[in-house]
Amino acid sequence: GDECQELVRALQETLYRRNTGATALRCLALLAEAETERYGNNATETFAECFNPWHPQFPVPLRRRLELLKDLFAEENSKELRQLAIKAATSGLSRKVFLLHSGSGPEPLDSGPSLTYGQIWDYSDSLVDLFVEASRSGDPDVAGSAGRALPAAIANLTFQGRPEAAIERFEETVNLVLAGDAPV
Repeated sequence: GDECQELVRALQETLYRRNTGATALRCLALLAEAETERYGNNATETFAECFNPWHPQFPVPLRRRLELLKDLFAEENSKELRQLAIKAATSGLSRKVFLLHSGSGPEPLDSGPSLTYGQIWDYSDSLVDLFVEASRSGDPDVAGSAGRALPAAIANLTFQGRPEAAIERFEETVNLVLAGDAPV
């Protein structure tokens, strides 16, 4: 309810700052894990959008974002956290617009890190790897969600400017599906 929304707003003040962004993101994941709200700027949506490499305000480097996603995808985590990781990885590959946050403190919010296309492409490839791995999960709900998201994730590699990588991933996925190793 209102308390959860206030916590999300408070976390946003630390989320878009270089020194506290990664910790705030982990806190947001815990809040999103138990969330039942469905409005657009809830903990889940705020968390997921931070994994998009094009986010203009989230200052955490891509490798740190990827480390957190790998942690969330771990089998020992709850199904809700692993589903949240799938949503975040999906956001990481999407072509969406962002709401800019103005902040309410005395200092301006930080901006995203300087990135090269190569770094973004490597990050995108790693996100697709996470989908492939999650599609082989022992939990059928997690495997199914990842498998359903995998074709769009591969298509987004093409839109990110990596058609060769997308074709290679598509061929790998087809082979997994034909072998019965991925529920796509």
